[in-house]
Amino acid sequence: MDETKLCKKCNTVKARNCFYSNTGNCKPCSNKVSKEYRRKNHIKIINQERHRRRYCIESIWLNRHSQMRRSVEGRSTIKRKCTGRDICTQQEFLNWCEETRPIFMKMHKEWEESGFKRKFIPSIDRIDNDGGYALDNIQWLTLSENSAKDNLQYLTTARTEDGKFMKRDY
Repeated sequence: MDETKLCKKCNTVKARNCFYSNTGNCKPCSNKVSKEYRRKNHIKIINQERHRRRYCIESIWLNRHSQMRRSVEGRSTIKRKCTGRDICTQQEFLNWCEETRPIFMKMHKEWEESGFKRKFIPSIDRIDNDGGYALDNIQWLTLSENSAKDNLQYLTTARTEDGKFMKRDY
């Protein structure tokens, strides 16, 4: 097998390990091409990133509503089901998510910065565990905060509107 390859961009013969797999350009030329593309198309790239992020966020929200619905319908594997209790509609929930976006985005950023560790996943908490998933009975907590809350009998850890923690009685 030939140990060298010709770069199509700079017309230089280089060792195969100087090329990314399946490209005709050497690594330095590939990097220059990518950098030039990003420079010329930065607005397009920013918009694609915004779209990807928005889709990702809305997917998370839709997934959370689906989990709530399964819990209310009795199809959940969680130990404390809330079968037959109130639940907001999917559209009401998405509207609530938009209203609470700053809190969610702060939590999502913390989750992202943690390397997507499970304990930092934003989750929906029922403020009153005897109630359902009505809009006035839900809040964003991380998975670990939600678990800790389940273990505490009298206090719940919650976030204020600016995303800071507060403790309050039930």
